[in-house]
Amino acid sequence: MISVLGVPGDPSVGAGACVIEVATGNILVLASVPRVRGTHYAEQYAAADRIRMDRDAARHLFAAGLLDRADLGRELARLTALNDAKPFVERAADSGRQSYCPPGSVMKCALALGAFEANVLGADELLTCKGDEHEHGTINVHQALVVSCNSFFRQIGARLGAERIIDIFRAFGICQPVPWLISEASARHRYQAAREDGVVKNLSIGQGTISTSPLEVAAMMSVIARKGVVIEPRVVAAIDDRDCPPASSRRLSIGLSHFEALHAAMKAATERLERQEPELARRARFGLAGKTGTAEGEKTGRHGGENWAWFAGFAPLAAPKYAVAVFCEHTHVRGRSVAPYAAALLELVNERSKP
Repeated sequence: MISVLGVPGDPSVGAGACVIEVATGNILVLASVPRVRGTHYAEQYAAADRIRMDRDAARHLFAAGLLDRADLGRELARLTALNDAKPFVERAADSGRQSYCPPGSVMKCALALGAFEANVLGADELLTCKGDEHEHGTINVHQALVVSCNSFFRQIGARLGAERIIDIFRAFGICQPVPWLISEASARHRYQAAREDGVVKNLSIGQGTISTSPLEVAAMMSVIARKGVVIEPRVVAAIDDRDCPPASSRRLSIGLSHFEALHAAMKAATERLERQEPELARRARFGLAGKTGTAEGEKTGRHGGENWAWFAGFAPLAAPKYAVAVFCEHTHVRGRSVAPYAAALLELVNERSKP
């Protein structure tokens, strides 16, 4: 299943994916790229030393006049790319403080539901887009989700404030510990970073100080698929012959009609995406509903102009079985290019789950 991750021809630093069974919360797929096999730890540490030595050697050759500036730049860029791959960083579940992974516009789904619950947004309320890049006109939340209007959600975020936005995200599983996979310390660190330094206009669209993982985003999508029922994800179903009891469930105090409206918007967003990405249309055969996310990085510097590209959703829409989240890190593509890989992953999971 790991082989479906990554966009051909695009120099992504890494990628991650998670699939959760909606009915149980069982984690069916948890994949991180690049992978490190247990027998290769010493080799990987040695590789890191070689990168440092090769970097020093290139600089010495340049200083001695044996390497011109252009060749030096290319060699340093190659070594930097190898170093940035960070094979020891667990991208799928919990990278702790070793990596930063903003989720982008996939968080607009949770923000919309939280705004309904807080009574700061009406289902048919119209707001005028004041976007810098795209002018979407006067639209409602359904239309804002379909076209992923940043201006709309920033206006909603301003009504909620940073603290409530973060609380909404946490209610859906973001910055929350998961047994065996996400430590209390990591979840607390990321929560505190978002709370202390969060800026509303960034948090509203899943950027800025909020950092997450495919596991957390897939957990959020599983809650949306269940229309508000929260089940803690679990990776261990049984130990020896003893079944591990399933996690207890609870329901969020958000009306079912709001979830149904969100499902319709996510389906419409996916259908629009299928018209743009023929490969997604070919693969999304069993009612995929989802949302893209493109969290933009720095405009300049080593990773200038690169993105964190996401797709997250659930399928099939009528009776959800699986929730999925896939992302590529430091990539030049946007979320819509990642969507076909999420659909391919769901195809594999569905095929292998057949008796």
